[in-house]
Amino acid sequence: MTNVSTILLLILVLVATSSLNAQNKPACVTDVERAAAAAEASKDFAQALAKAEDCLKKNPKSLEALLARADVHAAKGDFDAALADATRAIAQEPESSEAYYRRGAVYGKRTRNTYLEDAAASKAFSKESSEAAYADFDKALALDPKKGEALVAKTALRQYFMGSGFDVLRPDYTRAIEILSARADTRALADAYYHRGNMYSLQQKNALAIADFTSAIKYNPDHVGAYSLRATVNASPFFNPNRNVDAAIADYSQVLRIKPSGYFYRLRGELFEENGEMAKAIADYRAAFSLDPNDYPTRQKLSKLAPDALAAPPKAAGPSAEQFAAEGRRKLAQKDYDGAINSLNECLRIKPDAAPCYAFRGYAQGMKANMAAANSDHEAAVKLSPNEPAIYFVRGMMLVELGNKAGAIAQFRNVLKLDPNNKQAQAALQNLGVAP
Repeated sequence: MTNVSTILLLILVLVATSSLNAQNKPACVTDVERAAAAAEASKDFAQALAKAEDCLKKNPKSLEALLARADVHAAKGDFDAALADATRAIAQEPESSEAYYRRGAVYGKRTRNTYLEDAAASKAFSKESSEAAYADFDKALALDPKKGEALVAKTALRQYFMGSGFDVLRPDYTRAIEILSARADTRALADAYYHRGNMYSLQQKNALAIADFTSAIKYNPDHVGAYSLRATVNASPFFNPNRNVDAAIADYSQVLRIKPSGYFYRLRGELFEENGEMAKAIADYRAAFSLDPNDYPTRQKLSKLAPDALAAPPKAAGPSAEQFAAEGRRKLAQKDYDGAINSLNECLRIKPDAAPCYAFRGYAQGMKANMAAANSDHEAAVKLSPNEPAIYFVRGMMLVELGNKAGAIAQFRNVLKLDPNNKQAQAALQNLGVAP
């Protein structure tokens, strides 16, 4: 569980930041966002749309509720409905940079996900849709020059249509990173580093690409795209003379921790096979086959190395404590406190001495106003890891959210006793109007 402990502070800072940004957002919008995220995996958007309709009905003047429904439509692929909602949001608040940015994102997604058989019609459609996206991103930036995510989205869409000459994009990516760094928007900053890293990878500037993917992971430790592309760069036998197979395996392991899939099990299995670790390779191919029995490359691998496995997909192994911990963190960030508690219960069932899972669960219990359980979990976490600053930081952030300023200050002071240079605790105290 050491990987859970080392990224604990960043995750809780992210939770706190998102909660501050969402103070004026109706609570039901978070429910819609959570349902939409689940629907992305299941491809069943009925519940997400129902929640979006209900949220908007209860909050007819809420820009956030309207844009949340637009996002659900866009995720479903119903771009006309998404654009109608986003356009209505702009009409409702013409000076909203966020509304223009979100409509531009819908145009961009429509551009990349609409396929027409007629080549001329396809080209004309892409031109029209992409130009609409660029115009919206430009308007968002005109209304708010610090809207760095709009600059990232615009630059990434330009990159999508380019086959070479990517250096012209670097100043915009770098400018976006500067803007987002000043705003301390960790999630958007991670995406900016990820997209610039992708640009560098296309140029085969491997060291720069790896550095940017590493920065993306620093700001979002669950950034699947950054892990997977860093693995791709490290593993490439064609474009990377300094390829690092072991590093690629480690990155694919992180991807599988966050979002298990047959595809990534197969990719990691191929690297294990290359390393001569045949037992691990076969185990990964079996896992890939259990998740996707129709994947032809996996079937080919198993037919060669373990033909008996093709008789029937083996039952997939249950998630690990680390996977439940990661799931709990994601649900905490989404404010799904019941879901977080359930996941963290499973983490502790598998690994009863996982102090970070006690800390996370205590935070969730506090957000549900169950202070007896929150206190009990905090005490358990401290007992297991009394010298871990993050344990006290988690408790402090919970108390901030609950309006207990004195209690929060005491916890942040505990952090600084153990780690006098802890920037997160120092910043938290300053935000409370107290000198570190």
